[in-house]
Amino acid sequence: KRSDQITGSIKSLSDKLYHISEIIELQQRFVGELGTENLVSLSAIIESSIKIFDETFNKYGVEISFEAKENLPKVLVDTSMITQVFINLTKNAVEAMESEKSADKPKKIEISIAEEIEGVKKYVVARVKDNGPGIKPEVIDKLFKFGFSTKEKHKHSRGYGLHSCMETIRKYGGTIKVDSTPGKGSTFSIYLPIGDKK
Repeated sequence: KRSDQITGSIKSLSDKLYHISEIIELQQRFVGELGTENLVSLSAIIESSIKIFDETFNKYGVEISFEAKENLPKVLVDTSMITQVFINLTKNAVEAMESEKSADKPKKIEISIAEEIEGVKKYVVARVKDNGPGIKPEVIDKLFKFGFSTKEKHKHSRGYGLHSCMETIRKYGGTIKVDSTPGKGSTFSIYLPIGDKK
């Protein structure tokens, strides 16, 4: 029907405009900070990222929780770039859960942050866990490759921005790890070394 097409077009435009408004808000929030590395609290960055998505969580009925250990050491990063990483990961989680279309399954995102030791290095580790459809093992290996996307197969782009996310985290001496069980959800763990401003 013509009316259905018009309705669909209006919704698509509305979604795009809303996303643009999110980007503008993000830019205004961190104007002047781009390219500036400072010792910052990762907890504060995550809290800002969550606030940006408040309306989106409500719109899609997503329940989000955030738990951080007290007195965590700071990390030496560019605040705006790390915020974009968390926005991408959160957006991907929402899209993945939305793709399931399961009415009786609540959508949940759990974010936690703690200090951990890997080998001889100390890291602040943030985990973004969802209870969405999960990712197949053969797909996980390709997630962070440039240009890879799951969009054609699942009508959402789980791989969108993940290459850039990994490049950003590696720039600051960290990495991103993925743990996922198809049908049960995924956890993205962001490792950032404890900062030491010399």
